[in-house]
Amino acid sequence: MPRIAIGLSLDGTRSAVAALPIRIVPVDAYEAYAVAPHATLGAVALHLIYGNGSSLGDQIPASSLGAPFGGWRIRGFRTLPSVESDPATEYKEIVYAGVGSQEYAINIDNVYGGTYHGGLGDYVQTGPDVTLAAIMASLRLDHSTVIEWAGGEVAQITGALEFFDQGVTRTTHHMVCPYNTLTAALALFQLSTAYTRASTDQGETWTDVSATGYYDMTAFAEIWWRNPATGTIAKVLLDHSGATNFQESNFDVNAGRVKYRARFDTPDGGEFGDQTCIATYSFDASAPDAVPRWLPFTDRFDANHPSEAGTPLGWTRASAPAPNSIVSSGTWTVTGIASTIQRFVRDEPLPPGTYHLEVDYSTAGAYNAGGVKIAIGPDGSGTDALVETRSFNAITPTTSIIDFAVPTGQLGYITFEASTTEARAWTVSEIRVVGTPD
Repeated sequence: MPRIAIGLSLDGTRSAVAALPIRIVPVDAYEAYAVAPHATLGAVALHLIYGNGSSLGDQIPASSLGAPFGGWRIRGFRTLPSVESDPATEYKEIVYAGVGSQEYAINIDNVYGGTYHGGLGDYVQTGPDVTLAAIMASLRLDHSTVIEWAGGEVAQITGALEFFDQGVTRTTHHMVCPYNTLTAALALFQLSTAYTRASTDQGETWTDVSATGYYDMTAFAEIWWRNPATGTIAKVLLDHSGATNFQESNFDVNAGRVKYRARFDTPDGGEFGDQTCIATYSFDASAPDAVPRWLPFTDRFDANHPSEAGTPLGWTRASAPAPNSIVSSGTWTVTGIASTIQRFVRDEPLPPGTYHLEVDYSTAGAYNAGGVKIAIGPDGSGTDALVETRSFNAITPTTSIIDFAVPTGQLGYITFEASTTEARAWTVSEIRVVGTPD
């Protein structure tokens, strides 16, 4: 897949493309965007949130110091057709949008402080007022704060958030702490789960990272992720040369996001000390993967997966232990195991579009309102849903219908999750899907 180069280096310096103005687009007192033109993507928007936003549910994260919170910080990124596009409604792709920390998080005795977790005392932020529409060459927001825990531990933080032409974003974190009981993540970057490819050699080779779990990146300063449906590439470049106690960098994948972090730990027998970390984020374009050829289909259950009895041919079991299921004579029966998830994902994804799904089924055994669930997930893990999860509970044979859409930039995976009630059985005889791909 050819990679299209952008005209800006990862450190924010100018190369072949001349710098163009940054557009500030305020939404309200808690939300704003900074939009930069991009040579190949059209434009990149930095999504900003003030403190923990206006939602009361977001303002008290678990295991955290809580209020007071700070000023403007990263919520995520979007790609846009052009710098003039409305980032709230006219975006091409949401790279990520969440209220969790994307700057730093500090843990002392399992209580967190930081830009999302709070405890930001004596907080000062300086820079342009992003509640006012403006045009500028670049955006820089400086801040300082003192975080204090109940045990008397104190961390002093100074730093900056910068946004440049081509959407290059740089975060600088300088932390001083004389205590020896903490760990700190001084660079945090989050992506949607659509970013299922990763590269540690600047795009020469790509590895599938769609599976949930942990990926150690300690040996690499520069990591790229790619959304195969759109071709968008997100990059992080880590500079920890100003830190003596860098421990590791990694990212993990779960149902809701891909999360990168650089972790710094207190050395044995010493203090955390005086540490500086710089992380630079940038974006690129590549040709999207070919959209899978799709035709309406009907699944009948006559054959087992060749290496997994009890899983139909064309499906993959995405959970453990081995399933309590039987595929035989055109039916597939899954019987519940108490407190045990049995999850199956259809191998062939659905490209973006609108679909109509019909399932012929019946149930037996102890009644449970949860029944057997079906969802359309964004990847092959089966752990997330693009549309509302549907429960099947009918005892007599019936047909359940789900109309749904797979969003642009995503792929849809049909997922069945069996009941966790002991002996509750579900039998499906046929699945039919028709639709209109984009």
